[in-house]
Amino acid sequence: GIPTKVIAPHYRNYLDSQTDYPVIRIPSVKLNWLEYEVAKKKVSKAIEKQIVEERPVIFHAHAPFIVGHIGLKLARKHQIPIIATFHSKFYDDFLQVSQSRLLSWFALRYVVRFFNHVDEVWACNEGAGLTLKQYGFKGRYKVMVNGTNFTYPDHADILKKRAIEKYHIEPDEKIILFVGHLIWQKNIKLILKTMHILSQRKEKYRLILVGEGGNQEEIKAYAAEHQLLESVTFAGVVHDRDELQSIYLIAHLFFFPSVYDNAPLVLREASVMKIPSLLVRGSNSASVVIENDNGYLCDASAEQMAEKIVSIFSDREKMQVIGQRASQTIPIAWKKIVDKVEEEYALVLKRYYEEDKI
Repeated sequence: GIPTKVIAPHYRNYLDSQTDYPVIRIPSVKLNWLEYEVAKKKVSKAIEKQIVEERPVIFHAHAPFIVGHIGLKLARKHQIPIIATFHSKFYDDFLQVSQSRLLSWFALRYVVRFFNHVDEVWACNEGAGLTLKQYGFKGRYKVMVNGTNFTYPDHADILKKRAIEKYHIEPDEKIILFVGHLIWQKNIKLILKTMHILSQRKEKYRLILVGEGGNQEEIKAYAAEHQLLESVTFAGVVHDRDELQSIYLIAHLFFFPSVYDNAPLVLREASVMKIPSLLVRGSNSASVVIENDNGYLCDASAEQMAEKIVSIFSDREKMQVIGQRASQTIPIAWKKIVDKVEEEYALVLKRYYEEDKI
C-alpha cells in the first residue's frame, strides 16, 4: 500500500514491464571482468527529477556502490533519511576479482565509509552485522531478516511427477540439490569434491545444480575433469516458480555449504518445500539451523561432508521429520517482514525529524 520506486542500473535484456512498480534506470556500462552492469557515477537532472519529484520520504539502499551513493547524495541534498541494508561479504567478492588481500581491504574502506554516512544500518541477520563490524564499521545496526514468498503447492504430486520425467530420475537415486549463483565463492568446489567422493560408493547419489553465474563454465569444466557429469545435472537458471518448486520436490537434501552467504533466500525456499538442508557449521547461513532438529550441520571438509550425507540418507524417516521441522521454524512470509519494515520506517522518520528539530 506504500508507493515505491526502484532505482537500479540499466540492464540491456531486462524488461521492467515484469514488475508492478516503477523502475528508474541509471545509465550503466558493462565491464568485461564483471558480470554486473555498473551505473555511471553522475545522473542527469532529468533522472534526479524522476527520483525526487514525488518527494520520497525514505531512501533505502541495498548496495554501497554507485547507485547507493547516488541515493546518499540525493538524501542529503533533499533532506530525506536513508537506510542501508548490509547483505553481502564484499571482501570475498573483491578478493575474487583482484586476487589481492591488500586491494580488497582497501576497497572495504569505501564500503564501510558508505555505511558510516547513512542514517540507519540494517543487517539481514546477526552474523551479517558482525561481518560488517569486522570490516571496520563502528556504528549500530538493526537486524531485519529475510522472508520468502514460497508456499507449499497444492498440486505437489503433479509438479513432482513432471520433474521426475524431465530429469529422468530413477527410483533408487538419492537427489542432492543446490540452488544459487554459480560462483566459486559459494563453496561449489566443496560440493563437487563431495560428489566425487560419493560417486565412488555403490549408492546412486545425484546432484542437481540450479542457477547460472560468472564461474559456470569453469564449474562445468571442473565437473567434466573429475568425471562427474553422470552424477551432476546442470539445470540452468529457472525463472518459472512451478518449475523451480518441481525441482525442490524431487530433492531429498538441500546442500548449501556456502560461507559467503549471510541469509540465503534459497534456504527458506527449501524449508517451505519440507527439504532438510546441510550447511557449514558456524556459517552465517546456518544461523537459523538447530543441528538434527530443523537441519544438518558439518565442518567445511569434502570428506566430512560426504560421510555426513551418507549418514543423513541412512535414516530417511529422520530426514522427513527434520524437513517438516524446517518448514515450521525457518521460513517467514514476506508479508510479516514487510509489516515490521513499515513500523521501522515510521521510527526512522520520527527520529530523523525529531533530531532535526533539536
